Amino acid sequence: MKKQNLNEEIARIKSMMGKLISEDYSLDMDEMDYESFHNADHLSELRDAIDNNKMVSVAFVKKDGEVRHMLIRRHLKSYIGSDREKSDAQLNVESNNDVKTVFDMSLYKKLIRELTLENPGMSRDEITQIAAKKCVRRFLLKNVLGFMAGGKFIDVRDENDIMNRFGEEVYNKLTKSMIRSIEQQEGEENLNESEGDDDELYSLSSGEINGLVSTAHEEMYNELEIEHGRGGNFEGLSRVDLGQYIVIFNIKYTVDEDIDGKYSDLSLRISIQSKMDGELNDVEDIISPKLYDEIYDNLDEILGDD
Repeated sequence: MKKQNLNEEIARIKSMMGKLISEDYSLDMDEMDYESFHNADHLSELRDAIDNNKMVSVAFVKKDGEVRHMLIRRHLKSYIGSDREKSDAQLNVESNNDVKTVFDMSLYKKLIRELTLENPGMSRDEITQIAAKKCVRRFLLKNVLGFMAGGKFIDVRDENDIMNRFGEEVYNKLTKSMIRSIEQQEGEENLNESEGDDDELYSLSSGEINGLVSTAHEEMYNELEIEHGRGGNFEGLSRVDLGQYIVIFNIKYTVDEDIDGKYSDLSLRISIQSKMDGELNDVEDIISPKLYDEIYDNLDEILGDD
């Protein structure tokens, strides 16, 4: 065999061996798939939240390598699927491809707003049905960085080998609430062991209070209990348990039955309760005006959720 051909053969064998090693390494990492998502013990809280149709945040890597943050739900009452008979491939698309099918709630709300403005004569049922069909999304389970459920971050970056597969920049692209949850979980043991004045709410900095409220805001969708009716004065209450503290959103509003269920006289009270001292402390005058306005501005959408 000529020297050139021999070198080419050696290079080809090295390339094949590299691929085999890479494949073996990938298999050893046990990246998340359909079976592990539905059976792994450490994902039980996440499955419960999704099965109960609670809002869950997810961060995952898209096909183009960018990280997408999405607020999701498992199903929407406004979604009406096709009546056509489905093939085996369609029925088993999640298990066959290790993907999760969800509804993008941020897109859903955006589409409702746009369709309402563009089609003043269209009924709300028609609008929500159109929006629901357009916000169905799927993502690869092995490309997930983590989930936020029940105020807790469920980190699967190491399980999915995100650092080696996509690099440090992608590995660190979490939402602010996810980062806060990690910091809170890491410091939870020290908080539980603290004594005396350190247990009082006023020992928290304004930044920490902002962090608690911002994290709880995402969970407000899940915990909100609202009195329903055609017209009159109503009240909504959301208590979000974040470990050492409970964040409480108290919402009052009026529904005018003569103006297509329009909400008015909306008020918001935000309080934090320390589990150690049991006192309820109003904090809407402490958190940043931007955060307060963001929560207040979203209330009409929250109350109008399907």
